[in-house]
Amino acid sequence: MGGYTSGVVANGQSDSGVRIVRGNARARGGCDRDDTVDGEFWQARAMKRWVVVGACLAGCSKSDPKPPPSTPPTPVAVADATAESPAIRLMNEWFTAFNADDFKAVHAFSVAHMPGKPDVGDEGFRKMTGGFVIKRVKDLSPTSAEAIVKEQKSEQYARAQLDLDPKDPNHVVYFDILAGATPDEFLSPDERKSRLVDDAVRRTLIDGTPAARQFAAWLTTFNSGDRAALVAYHQQNFPYEVASEDVAGIDHEFGLSQGTGGFDIKKPEYPTSTSIVATLKERRSDQFARAKMEVDAAEPHRVVRFEIHPIPTPDEFLTPAQRKERSIDGPKRAAVIDKIAAALAKTYIDAGKAKSMAAALRAHLAKGDYDKIVDGPAFAMQLTDDLHADTHDMHMRVMFGPHPKDEPPSPPEADQLAQLRQMNYGFGPIERMKGNVARVQIDGFPPATFEAAQAGIGELMSQAADADALIIDLRHNGGGSPETVALVASYVFDDKPVHLVDIYERETKKTTQSWTQAKLHGKRFGGKKPVYVITSKRTFSGGEEFAYDLQTTKRAKIIGETTGGGAHPTKMVSIDDSFALAVPFAESISPITHGNWEGTGVVPDVPTSADAALDEALKRALADLKHG
Repeated sequence: MGGYTSGVVANGQSDSGVRIVRGNARARGGCDRDDTVDGEFWQARAMKRWVVVGACLAGCSKSDPKPPPSTPPTPVAVADATAESPAIRLMNEWFTAFNADDFKAVHAFSVAHMPGKPDVGDEGFRKMTGGFVIKRVKDLSPTSAEAIVKEQKSEQYARAQLDLDPKDPNHVVYFDILAGATPDEFLSPDERKSRLVDDAVRRTLIDGTPAARQFAAWLTTFNSGDRAALVAYHQQNFPYEVASEDVAGIDHEFGLSQGTGGFDIKKPEYPTSTSIVATLKERRSDQFARAKMEVDAAEPHRVVRFEIHPIPTPDEFLTPAQRKERSIDGPKRAAVIDKIAAALAKTYIDAGKAKSMAAALRAHLAKGDYDKIVDGPAFAMQLTDDLHADTHDMHMRVMFGPHPKDEPPSPPEADQLAQLRQMNYGFGPIERMKGNVARVQIDGFPPATFEAAQAGIGELMSQAADADALIIDLRHNGGGSPETVALVASYVFDDKPVHLVDIYERETKKTTQSWTQAKLHGKRFGGKKPVYVITSKRTFSGGEEFAYDLQTTKRAKIIGETTGGGAHPTKMVSIDDSFALAVPFAESISPITHGNWEGTGVVPDVPTSADAALDEALKRALADLKHG
């Protein structure tokens, strides 16, 4: 089922004092999973949200980057404070400098009030938000102030908090800006009406079945945007291991909460007393989703299964104009299939399978299997399912919606770097475990084609260089760029280049070799200490290549589940103004096995469940180090 989180959701803090908690973002690279592996339509879109940028006095660890820039803004006036407490005075001072695009003043603020900490906010953040308008400000205590602010360039609201040292009213010990849902007092009448309807539905749920009550409790906590409250709720009611990828862990769930602004319930259904299905709509966009929750029949009715996935707008919620825009007829269906067949014949990596897929679609068309499908997104979903049924190539995808006809030019390196920093270069947590074993979580391999991007990856990989053993966690990795796969792999080899994989393009008959790099930014872990790669059935594409490369070169033990089985790099082909095709155009070929993992997945050396993989890898690492 198509998911929200094929990209990277990460959360972290910086030992330098800057704290960033990012929202949901999607990474797309040369071998990307492209959001789903079973054919459900998902019109991919970026949810690139800033969430928090702040400073803390102590207790911070890893560094997270700042959000991407956009167009230059117009300076904005800051609302006057109703009371000039020291905390409000300093908050106004920072907003005044930030909104005026005066980063000398922003730096001076940091030097004067947060010595030893980096500047709060940068030019990329300023360009993205356009500055802020303070809508409401109040004192929380004699040394703490809160402001409700709104981005100048959007309708996004946020909560800012600034805390002072009680012993020194000029010393800021904490400052953050956290994106959230629009407060009720700033909603339009129509928005307030919609929120009231949602609250009424939630009250109905609370008075309903055990599943309905549990769903209401989850949604209320999710919509609060309170990370600590989510953790507490899950500890008591909802083990993360029963959830779909989109909320499988606090980082994913909190990122989804911040990226969507929460959900409004549009239509609850009650199949049984222990299960509920709900149609939801994001508060920050027109995107719909469907959630299903199952609970234990016994008190306290803990959650035993939960799924949530984006869906096209259901017909009952479409406006007449939207319904007309999505409508398709017989000639349109036939024309789309003809153009897909032509694209497959020209581009798909296997000419024989290309003919087979085209024949399968035309057979369905001739039998009338598509006659009743008059909705564009529904047609795209069905075509995807039928392509998968014929070849089982999970990179294949038909999509409906606006899209560029040609590959757009790459944005400036500064913009790319800002986006990579926001994504933390595809990395999740980096931690040091028992026995000086390092764990590095990598959720994606976004393109990093220029030096500054590669230096950022080097900085992250260097954090594990002095460990005695390394666990690389790919359980949530949906893929990315083959070049980035090779770059990251280089850190677990010595400086002599190692041939990892060849990529062959059928259309151009070009073969590109992928090798580890002799020169790198930062420090290597090296090629002699033990490495363990942990996987899940969700590990896909570029994530699989990384595991396969290290397995075939005998550089690492693979522990976990057999991976998803997608070895073909993919590109987007425009079919017409409405439809596009994600088509695999190349295949990966190991110089060692002369094959790949397409359709079979990477089979682990030590099979175990994804949930147990980390413990198993740590156990084996400690044993291997002991017996050295």
